[in-house]
Amino acid sequence: MERGGWRPSPLTVAVTLVVAAATVLGFVLTNRSVASQNQALLKSETTQAAEYVSSIVSTVLGAPLQSLATGVSLTNGSPTAFDAEAKEATQASGAIILARKAATGFVVVAGVGQGFTVGQSPDPSVVATLEKAGGSLTPGPVHYDGKDTTLTFALGPPLLPAGLAIYEQLQISPFLAITATQGAPFHVLEATVYATRAPRGDQLILANTHSLPLVGPTASAAVAVGPVKWWVVAAARSPLAGGFPNAAPLIILGVGLLLALAIGSTVEVLVRRQRYATNLVTMRTAELDASHAALRRSERLSALGEMASTIGHELRNPLAAVINAHFMVRHTLGTTIDPDVDRHLDMAERQTTRAATLADNLTAFVRQRIPIRCPSISVPWSTRS
Repeated sequence: MERGGWRPSPLTVAVTLVVAAATVLGFVLTNRSVASQNQALLKSETTQAAEYVSSIVSTVLGAPLQSLATGVSLTNGSPTAFDAEAKEATQASGAIILARKAATGFVVVAGVGQGFTVGQSPDPSVVATLEKAGGSLTPGPVHYDGKDTTLTFALGPPLLPAGLAIYEQLQISPFLAITATQGAPFHVLEATVYATRAPRGDQLILANTHSLPLVGPTASAAVAVGPVKWWVVAAARSPLAGGFPNAAPLIILGVGLLLALAIGSTVEVLVRRQRYATNLVTMRTAELDASHAALRRSERLSALGEMASTIGHELRNPLAAVINAHFMVRHTLGTTIDPDVDRHLDMAERQTTRAATLADNLTAFVRQRIPIRCPSISVPWSTRS
């Protein structure tokens, strides 16, 4: 294995990072789109919840006061008749009074419930609510003491004769499963109703969850209660866009990262195959070059052998002629040959014979031979070098 073979190539790293970056970008964009869709649906559901609460308040809380207002108009403000009707409408922990406007404010002329007596002047907060009373249900101050919420409402002219106003005070538990929190919009919401736009603990009116304040993405919508606005603040119990749309960003992220790994692995395989092919071509090219060089050397040696054979053959003829000439010279001179001449002839014969032997050896060396097989001979270890 080549050194560093386990390391991915730069191309593989670059391709993997590009695909992974595109996947993360797709995840972020899809997640934002789904979050925007969830928020839009949450806003829509919260608006429906606000309208539902508004209609419930008008029906459940406004209808009894309107019925009392009709009775007051028909009896021209009879305290006795008002007391009789108020006893049926009021709760044990609440109070309903009929007040008449006086020079110093308002005076209680009839009513039932704790905290009020006929002829007394109500507290300034009650007077302020009576001053704002009109033909529609007018909410007054709201207070939550950690257990119960105190609500106040007023109703005045033109449903009542001029100078008269009805004031109602009641206590409710904001966490009871009352009609307002059982409607369809609240099935998918964790919702609270406050008397103020900013969620304040002492202004809590209704809630269908004890986990306050709400966490996560929330939406708010105004609840029209006469001339006053309450506010619904809600969070979704589960993603409103549905399971698959909310899982889509994670699916995109997971599939994209797997795709990045798959593409990176494919690129790495192709790169390594290309690298292997390049190395193989280089090796084969080197082997081919070596073969060509060996072939050229073989051709040169073959040519040299032919030339040596030719030279050896051509040398043997003149050398044989020289040897014969030496023989004839000796035969011609006979025994009268001078010692110096005889010595020079001997030297010439020896060198000529040597040259002829060299020519024969050269011819024999370059001559092609057929191999002869010989029996194998075992050589004792003691004789091996």
